[in-house]
Amino acid sequence: MKPSKPQFPRLYLLLAYGLTWLFWIPVALTRKDYQESPFLLAVVFLGVFGPGMAGIILTYREQGREGGQDFWRRVFDLRRISLKWYALILLLFPALHLISIAINHWLGGDPPQFAFIKEAIAMPAGILTFTILYLLQSALEELGWRGYMLDRLQAIWKPTAASLVLGVI
Repeated sequence: MKPSKPQFPRLYLLLAYGLTWLFWIPVALTRKDYQESPFLLAVVFLGVFGPGMAGIILTYREQGREGGQDFWRRVFDLRRISLKWYALILLLFPALHLISIAINHWLGGDPPQFAFIKEAIAMPAGILTFTILYLLQSALEELGWRGYMLDRLQAIWKPTAASLVLGVI
């Protein structure tokens, strides 16, 4: 029997965005700043689980328990990434935020208020809590986008093209 050609992971996109927006649309409909409400902030945070949950669900659905075990082994095997990349991993996202704030300032925009960050820093262990939440949020998304979706795209295209497509999505 001839192996089937890898398919674009449409179901993943539907599930990832669906799970995310299931939480985010009701928050948006409140027309309130989610950072001002611990409840709304918690609901927004739950939406962050969408891509990761979609990747986990579809991995177990498609590959069973063995595929799930391989998924988690790859998630927690820190030796898969060389040390030089950890600096980029940890610094790129904050650097991009700072650059976007600078561009906004140069264009005459109002500076961000950072209400959540100010509150977090004011609490005992606030900086640590904020850092953990920041990294956790990123990690939860990457479980799906990098841990599931990118593998499927690389089965269709070369790594650079697959990464560009994923970046656009």
